[in-house]
Amino acid sequence: MRLQEILSYVILDNTEHVEFYEYQPYHFRRVRLKYGISDEVYISAFSTTIKERLTEGGASGAFFFYSKGEKLIAKSCTESEFNVLTSVAQSYADYIEQNPRTYISKVS
Repeated sequence: MRLQEILSYVILDNTEHVEFYEYQPYHFRRVRLKYGISDEVYISAFSTTIKERLTEGGASGAFFFYSKGEKLIAKSCTESEFNVLTSVAQSYADYIEQNPRTYISKVS
């Protein structure tokens, strides 16, 4: 099963689901791997019920989904944010790999 398929559903209260889509998965996976987040850890992090861990906030009104253990956060994004993130994914991953001690936020 592909990582995309595994991450497609996260169960909420056993009746609802949220779909996660990966864009530029190769490049964002490079960032996760650089910081020791394996595919197994990534998949497992969002594979359980998150119930009330779903919150709304921020200037854009985005939704934040917290992984179990709150190590990872998935954030909904606007079309503009999406366009920026996907357009810089390769350059961002290259930079992170070359500068692992950077203070730039880790987006994966």
